[in-house]
Amino acid sequence: MKIGHIDPLLCIVAAARAIPLLIYLGLVIWIISLVSGRSETPEPVARLALQRNHQIGHGDLQTPAFAALVGKYLKQDVAAGEKVTAAMLQDTSLPAPMSNTMAAIISIPLQASKTAGIQADSDVQICDRNNQVFGGLTKVISVDCDERLCQVTVKLPKMPGQTVDPDALAGASLVGGQYQNCSARP
Repeated sequence: MKIGHIDPLLCIVAAARAIPLLIYLGLVIWIISLVSGRSETPEPVARLALQRNHQIGHGDLQTPAFAALVGKYLKQDVAAGEKVTAAMLQDTSLPAPMSNTMAAIISIPLQASKTAGIQADSDVQICDRNNQVFGGLTKVISVDCDERLCQVTVKLPKMPGQTVDPDALAGASLVGGQYQNCSARP
């Protein structure tokens, strides 16, 4: 064998020894690309079990992505350790389940609603257009306000033996609870 001549078998062995090193380098580059690609913030996770209609507070969720969710209400139960997504939340609380009832929707000015403290589950009296009490004390089911008016849904009070004509409430208003009466209505 001549000294200036390299055996082809020796070249193959040298190349074969480099293959594990190349595989190792490729694997390291692939793992680094995976880790660097995870720059998005993980979804928040419930620290403890949360019930439907729970208002999210600062200590309820893990991870820094929860700030935009604080103050929102859950539409469903969430187990501890479960992800909490924006689709599971809404801005207002869910109405409490109710038994079947007759109800009326009464429009009142926003300021009158604020002055009387009318909110869901508060006691109110319905005043007809002549400032007469309509059926006595009842409960507010829900309140939906814009910048001028509030649409207040109230349970109709029990009035044995009397049917309600929808026109009887045309022009009606509300006063807060048992401490006011219709004649004091503006």
